[in-house]
Amino acid sequence: MPFTVSFVGVHGSGKTTTAKRAVKDGFRMQSVEAIDIAFGLPPVERQTLFFTTYVNSFLAALNTSDDVKLVFDSHPLVVLPYTEYWLRKGGFTPAKIEQVLDAFVKIIELLPPVDLMVYLEADDLDIIVERVKRRARFSVSEEARADYIEFVDQRLGEYLRSIGARLARSIIRIRASEEVDKRYSRVRESMASVYSRWEEERISGKIQIHR
Repeated sequence: MPFTVSFVGVHGSGKTTTAKRAVKDGFRMQSVEAIDIAFGLPPVERQTLFFTTYVNSFLAALNTSDDVKLVFDSHPLVVLPYTEYWLRKGGFTPAKIEQVLDAFVKIIELLPPVDLMVYLEADDLDIIVERVKRRARFSVSEEARADYIEFVDQRLGEYLRSIGARLARSIIRIRASEEVDKRYSRVRESMASVYSRWEEERISGKIQIHR
């Protein structure tokens, strides 16, 4: 298995922008984005497509990569709060919502844990909204709502507290409002520390790298 870093956060938090910086540090970047192929689908069907695409992309990268360092611009966990939001909006019963989310959680918990998960917390909603508005995407009017962003970010933080330890060996929280260079500087420090421990375990034989 390669050394893995994954970003999580609401849309507009800077996941992809920050993850791209790791390429200069020897990482291969794997995107698990699915927004373009979901154009036109109703919200619930869209979330199902997102989830399956995220999981498939995540596993495919782990199974085919010969690289020692791999960075994901997102993680299947991110799909959960969005799915919850749209199920609520769609009038699904609490029991049905819980059933769907429980199924998603069970699948996520079967995935290999990443070595470092970076949570870009939406600490300033106005900044996130402005970032989203600058995007040329079909869903910008939907995505730029502050209540939507706040719900997703809040629930994502709750998911991290409840199941994060089973999805990542280390988790750090960084304010999404920070300028990208400052964000990545903090990420780089954490990556170096976690990678050092990972390398010690690899040398000792606790971690196998498949080539």
